[in-house]
Amino acid sequence: MAYATWEEIQAHKGFDNDEAGALLVGTDGEGGLLADAAFMFEQETGRDFQVSTDGTRYFDAVRNVDGRVLRFDRDICSITSITNGDAVAVDSDDYVTEPRNDTPYYAVRLLASSSVRWSYTDDVENAITVVGKWGYSATPPRDVKRAVIDLALWLYNRIENPTEVDTAKVAQGMILLPSGSPLHVQQMVRRYRNTL
Repeated sequence: MAYATWEEIQAHKGFDNDEAGALLVGTDGEGGLLADAAFMFEQETGRDFQVSTDGTRYFDAVRNVDGRVLRFDRDICSITSITNGDAVAVDSDDYVTEPRNDTPYYAVRLLASSSVRWSYTDDVENAITVVGKWGYSATPPRDVKRAVIDLALWLYNRIENPTEVDTAKVAQGMILLPSGSPLHVQQMVRRYRNTL
């Protein structure tokens, strides 16, 4: 979950300390406080901001369907394929995304001109299959990336100044942002919090 490189952190904050770099981005560029900060941000918002591979999710042909609309249970930023409950592929020419011109999508609507109807053959449960990148975005938006970098730097400063430590809290299995974390990071969490 590498939201940023050491070079990007240096460019963002003018930070120049190789020991800090190892702590912030880890020795392999994939761990460290930056990964911790990204995990906390995603836990707080209920969203994935960096999705690189396709995943598969299943939907009921009745409970998740409202007329011609198939509603998703989480963000999807790229749809690879949809297979209807009768095992027939739904062509991208047969639907539009909701919203139409922006991601993430929360639903697809069959076009009025399409002969396709949401259906199922045997069981209504898990009848419709959707493959795609399940998350808010394939790459973190610029403001999210900056907030995560700032949170990682804030975590780093708490290590450097242990008397000021305000640790992350765990509630219902989720890691929550420390109460003293930067205000603008808390505001970004509220802005991006998933409401689905």
